Amino acid sequence: MKKLVLIAMLIAMTLPVSAQLAAGTYNVGTGQTYTTIANAITALNSNGVSGHVVFELMDETYAETGASLLINVTSNAPTASSTVTFRPATGVTPEITITGCTSTAGANQYAGFTISNTSYIIIDGSNNGSSTRDLTFIMNDGTNGRDGIVMYGNCDNVQVKNLKVKYLLAGHTTTGRGIYANGQSTGACDNLTIENCEIGENSGTLVGPHHGIGFTGSSGSAIYCTGGTISNNLIYANIRGINLFWHNGSSSTFNCYGNTISLMNPASGNVTWGILHQNYAGTSNFYANRINSITQKSTTTSGMYGFGTLNGTASSVTNLYNNFLGGAFDHTSTGVPASIDVISFQDAPASVVVRVYHNTVVMNAMTKTASSRMTCMRFNPVSGSTFDIKNNIFINEKDNAVAYALHFGGTTTTFTSNYNNIYKSGSSANIGYSSSTARADLSAWNTATSQDAQSKSKAVTFTSATNFKLIAPSNGDVDLIGTPIAMVTTDFEEDVRSATFPYMGADEGSIALPVELTSFTAAAKGRGVELTWKTAGETDNKGFEIERKSGGAWVNIGFVPGHGTSSTPRTYSFVDASASGTLSYRLKQVDNDGSFSYSNEVEVLVGPAVSGYELTQNYPNPFNPSTTIRFAVPVSGPASVRVYDITGREVAVLFDGTAQAGERYSLQFNAAGLSSGIYFYTLQSASYREVRKMQFLK
Repeated sequence: MKKLVLIAMLIAMTLPVSAQLAAGTYNVGTGQTYTTIANAITALNSNGVSGHVVFELMDETYAETGASLLINVTSNAPTASSTVTFRPATGVTPEITITGCTSTAGANQYAGFTISNTSYIIIDGSNNGSSTRDLTFIMNDGTNGRDGIVMYGNCDNVQVKNLKVKYLLAGHTTTGRGIYANGQSTGACDNLTIENCEIGENSGTLVGPHHGIGFTGSSGSAIYCTGGTISNNLIYANIRGINLFWHNGSSSTFNCYGNTISLMNPASGNVTWGILHQNYAGTSNFYANRINSITQKSTTTSGMYGFGTLNGTASSVTNLYNNFLGGAFDHTSTGVPASIDVISFQDAPASVVVRVYHNTVVMNAMTKTASSRMTCMRFNPVSGSTFDIKNNIFINEKDNAVAYALHFGGTTTTFTSNYNNIYKSGSSANIGYSSSTARADLSAWNTATSQDAQSKSKAVTFTSATNFKLIAPSNGDVDLIGTPIAMVTTDFEEDVRSATFPYMGADEGSIALPVELTSFTAAAKGRGVELTWKTAGETDNKGFEIERKSGGAWVNIGFVPGHGTSSTPRTYSFVDASASGTLSYRLKQVDNDGSFSYSNEVEVLVGPAVSGYELTQNYPNPFNPSTTIRFAVPVSGPASVRVYDITGREVAVLFDGTAQAGERYSLQFNAAGLSSGIYFYTLQSASYREVRKMQFLK
């Protein structure tokens, strides 16, 4: 019997001390399978897993040592079919307070919770399987506690979501990240997901990480941290909200969306960035992000930027769309920044594609003035690249000569831009900059760059200084009609955009934009008047009621059916055969649901036969922003009516075609995108030229 017992003992001693953790849920907390999170990690590192494993946190509070929270599974490691998840138990809201972080070089140096060279780890902070943030990591090590959650080396397909990372003590003055993918020469994090986390906090203490989220490859080994998603996070950081370095491989796609970023308390001497994308490749999509509040406290020339790029590689693709950017930039120290850009493309790699669509960008009227430039967007693409700017709202509220809505650093146009609203609110500020020259208004910018022919320049009304949702009168303003873009079918809140008349900017207003009239003219023909108008497109258009006024009330004199919904240009006409004297006309455009809107008014004189050339004085004069100009010719033939500024630069063509003898033409001139001042308009035919002067007063 003793021999049998001895043999049994010897056999037991030769078996492994422990086996792989079987698929299932393991409780962590007081009196549970593992009493601490560190104990659970030790078991995981020692044994590995044989199926999906969940460590469920049962307690409301945990006191853990950062040096002990290091996941590094070297055998039986997690895979797609055997993931490891840390999450709260149902109804539990755990707080993990971390002290005792290590300064020793290695994977968990200065870190709170570390995953080292291990893939398929999930940290899900929701206690009910939804998107609630019920798990909080609290960094409480003012000496070595810099980084909250770290993925070190080759950690692929890791998910960190639905949690909070807070700092009770600042771990370092310039470094430290809330969530950090730290690539090494042995590998970097691929397909990492950071979703719905709150990093830092908006409190009076302003203690937070200096970088909210960091994705870093290995620069020395040219290894990229590829792919991945950063989405729907609330980030309160100090120097950089999201920092991406050696990021995204040439064949990878990265998505960054729905994040709200505020920079609060940067140490002096640091350049601040809401999102910085540097040393990047592949395709990167940045959309539906809010970067409104950025504070700079430097005593030096350090700049401040909302979204920016540096050192991109050839053939990369960057899509920036549906973002709210700017509105609350501030500098509270004695330094004078060299430059301030809400969007700052500071690189110009070859053969790239950059698309800037449907963003709302505001350079607010901050007190501090930069020494060289303050812009809504700075860019300087090289020839051979695609740099396309459409359907954006750029608002320059800083009234200073160094302030620009658009700042193009080149001399030869290497970009395309159209259907934007580009506006400045002060007389000293500029719409644009190109060829080393400031462009005061939209017309000057258009002439210098040959871009933005269909763009507008007008003030926009938002909900607040940092909430760029449109309100009246901008909600429903036809001047904010953009052009359909196939890749952007929803706005920043995922509201569906109009397929024919989308709004400019990131917000698709709640009022559907009506028919877009591109012209409306009236011409006397004998004893009658012919009205002609054109539309660029129509949405649910029942038709047009024709209204006439002669010194009294408006009277409906006819109806012309519309084309319902159409994205192609349409031309309409109507003849009022019973006209005499001075008459005003307008169109009442009616939708099928009964809603309607009015056009501008046109005025025409039906009088004696035309005996010579006529170019009447505009009315009203002075005007703001529209006025009426009439002309007639005694002989049919080519004629034009053009408008010039005081320097002789052509700013508008009101008529350029064949004028019919005996007809009196009524033209509308809208100077909304121009500067106040004296303008000249001319009637030119083959044998006649006449010039008149008018004044535009804003």
